[in-house]
Amino acid sequence: MSMKARFEGADGQRLLIEELSKQRLVSGDRQLASEIAACGKLRQVEPGEEIIREGGADNHISFIISGSFDTIVRGWRVAQRGAGNSIGEIAAVQASEPRSATVRAKETSVLCVLTESQLNYLGNSYPEIYRRLSQELARRLLEGNNLVSASGENLSILIVSAVEGLPVARTIQTAFEYDPFFVQVWKNGTFLDSGYPLENFERALERADFAIVVASSEGVLQKKADGSDSPSSNIVFELGFLMGKLGRHRTLLLEPRNHHIDLPANIGIVETLSYPVSDGGPSLAAMQATCEQLRSQIKQYGPRN
Repeated sequence: MSMKARFEGADGQRLLIEELSKQRLVSGDRQLASEIAACGKLRQVEPGEEIIREGGADNHISFIISGSFDTIVRGWRVAQRGAGNSIGEIAAVQASEPRSATVRAKETSVLCVLTESQLNYLGNSYPEIYRRLSQELARRLLEGNNLVSASGENLSILIVSAVEGLPVARTIQTAFEYDPFFVQVWKNGTFLDSGYPLENFERALERADFAIVVASSEGVLQKKADGSDSPSSNIVFELGFLMGKLGRHRTLLLEPRNHHIDLPANIGIVETLSYPVSDGGPSLAAMQATCEQLRSQIKQYGPRN
């Protein structure tokens, strides 16, 4: 039975109303919970699935029935929401505003989704929902202010990766979840092949204390006569650019194990670590030793002044 199926049918409807009653915006009002259950649409999402994308034009609101989600702003994970919380309130009440954050499922989760027009209809019958909504938005604004204060006390790490290396980058980001780090994955491709403005990357780099470049086997152009790997022009450019901004101790290259990348002499000495490669993709357990090496390097040099 799927997670979503638990809240369908006669028995499931009862459970759904119970869970909706626990929502901050519902605050125990079973009649309102019943109305939401009647007009809302159940949706099951899987780990890693994005239900809202930053800058998007959609304006539905979702109530988390089960599971949890990361809230990500400009690549930074700024909050986590679980059952009892709602997602997408700002765009639901401010139709002219684009989505202010990306929301991604951390685990298999179930949502009850309302359109903006459905929320407006319920608001006419239950005006207190807007009072609770304003309280919730005020609370999240305070969270944001606290985050701004806290961000100065944490080390900022930028992980640069082409699409092929994103599973490795995401695994490192997950491994650092409980460290005093803000980790941003630069997932727009590499500079030379993505067409993404370099100025945007420079702005992200201004906040960074360290940069990690993930090299994948797909990024290797050819084998050299001595058996070493010749790096792509992207990797050479990235490393040179990052070292120029951060210095060599704060620019770390991750290369696939058994693929030694022979860098040009004009790049200089780069701190290089290896990561395990498997057909099933990276796992936290397999990446543990690599992440511990990264952690030690980051803690050794600390924040950039």
